[in-house]
Amino acid sequence: MKKGIIFIFVVSLMLGAPFRNVAAKTYWATGGGVGAGVVGAGAGITASLLCRLAEENASSCRAIMIPVSVVGGGAIGFGVGALIGSAIKKKEPTITTIIDSQTGTYGAGVQMPF
Repeated sequence: MKKGIIFIFVVSLMLGAPFRNVAAKTYWATGGGVGAGVVGAGAGITASLLCRLAEENASSCRAIMIPVSVVGGGAIGFGVGALIGSAIKKKEPTITTIIDSQTGTYGAGVQMPF
C-alpha cells in the first residue's frame, strides 16, 4: 500500500515537471493545501462520528478509519483544490516609473539623460 502511494506521488511529480513554470504563476499549491486541510479534516470528523455511532469496537474502528479517511480525504481535497487554484492566475507585480519630461527628473528627482 505504501509503495503504491509513493509510486503515484513520484510519477505525478515527474509528469508535472514540464509545467512548473506555468504552474508557478497560479495558486495551485495554495488551493491544494486548503483543499487537503478542509476535506481531510472533514473526512476525519465524519469517520469519528460514524465510529461513535457503531458503538461496538469503537476504538479499533477509530484506529483504522480516522487515519485512512484523513489521508484519503486530504488526497482528494488536494486534487480538487489544486484544480481550482490553477484556474486563478497570480497578478504580476507592476512597477510604475514617473519621468517628468520637462525637467528630466526620474522618480525622486534623479537626473536622467533623454
